[in-house]
Amino acid sequence: MDECSKKILSLCYKTLNLNEVISVNNALTKREKQCLNFTAKIWRVEKIAKELGISLRTVNFHIQNANKKLGTNNKYQSIHKIISSI
Repeated sequence: MDECSKKILSLCYKTLNLNEVISVNNALTKREKQCLNFTAKIWRVEKIAKELGISLRTVNFHIQNANKKLGTNNKYQSIHKIISSI
């Protein structure tokens, strides 16, 4: 994803409480929701791992599981799909 798309996604997050939107999707686990929420804030995987007290590999695992459950190819598509479902 290019920088412009990341900035647009970040602006969308600032105007929308993604936590509330993600919480409606019961197919995702708590950690998957947390990882996507932090990703929507354009946090790097390292920062997410530190915040949640888990490894980088575990953060990526949760994001990949969320992608599979949402039928998307990457974390940005997952966030877009969640936002679009409003």
